[in-house]
Amino acid sequence: MMGDQQGGRVGSAGIASVLRYLLAEVHPEDRAPYTMAEVATGAGVSESTLKAIKTGRGNPTFATLESLAEFFQVPAEVWVNPADPAAVIAGHRLEQAKVAAGVVSIALRADGLDAEGMDYVRRSIDQARRAQGLGPAKTGLDLRN
Repeated sequence: MMGDQQGGRVGSAGIASVLRYLLAEVHPEDRAPYTMAEVATGAGVSESTLKAIKTGRGNPTFATLESLAEFFQVPAEVWVNPADPAAVIAGHRLEQAKVAAGVVSIALRADGLDAEGMDYVRRSIDQARRAQGLGPAKTGLDLRN
């Protein structure tokens, strides 16, 4: 599926290295690392496939790697980025935090506005989304109260 990349970490050995890192380091703070059975069940792959990947003998599909990345809540690029997996994950989480901080910043600035002011902010955001070619915001909430 993926060939070796000169100077990089792509290939079965690199993928195995990333999986070993994820198994050892990426888990909730209040618990021990995930077991192979938990990862296999959570990612929808067999334990034998997981063990083959971990030892560098597997040839995982991109769908399998995506499922594993989703289970560990890390970007799929962690499998092919030649940077240290911790750095890739930290960079991704920093970007997520920046986005979240921007959303929080907007919410804090809207605090205290009356219904008319909130409606103006909502319309302004909708207009900005349209200008950038984005669809309607997916809130699932009625924020008019």
